[in-house]
Amino acid sequence: MKALMLLAAVTLTSLSVEASELWFHLRVEEHRGNEVKVEVNLPFSAVQRSIALIPTRYIKETSIRIDNRKLSIDELRDALQTLQSSPQGQWIDVEESVTMRRDGADVTLRIDDEWDDESFQMRVPADVFTALVSGSSHRFEFSRAIQLLGKRGSGSIVITNGQDKIVRVWVDSSNDGRTAVKVAR
Repeated sequence: MKALMLLAAVTLTSLSVEASELWFHLRVEEHRGNEVKVEVNLPFSAVQRSIALIPTRYIKETSIRIDNRKLSIDELRDALQTLQSSPQGQWIDVEESVTMRRDGADVTLRIDDEWDDESFQMRVPADVFTALVSGSSHRFEFSRAIQLLGKRGSGSIVITNGQDKIVRVWVDSSNDGRTAVKVAR
């Protein structure tokens, strides 16, 4: 959380932005109890500069938590290697109730929550996913993934869909994120 607050502070104090550059967008919609909607629109160059300024002691993440499942970087790397030798579209087991597959140029993670009888999916471009878990350490390589996104230009980064929550992260040339296609529930 401290890393996110530092990222936001550095981003807000960044240099002026040209209208034609890429923008980073984040949308979160939660439809359980009180509805929650979060929208973040930042100049992509400010995100790139800000990531480089965050001290490594604040980027300590060695796993991701999706719903109640915790996946280590090593588990994700192993799954990625298995995917590379598997047929397109075939689900592989990552952990109990967590599966992964290649869908064209994307990697899809599916988490089945037996307690809530709910499935949750997350789709990430394969090259971005590879960059994120490619380092020699046991930490995510956020700066590598961000650099790759800048080279890719416009497009979705992460799309998640669950019964109660939708998260979408993407890059485009719109400063308000209104030109992006809405994610269907």
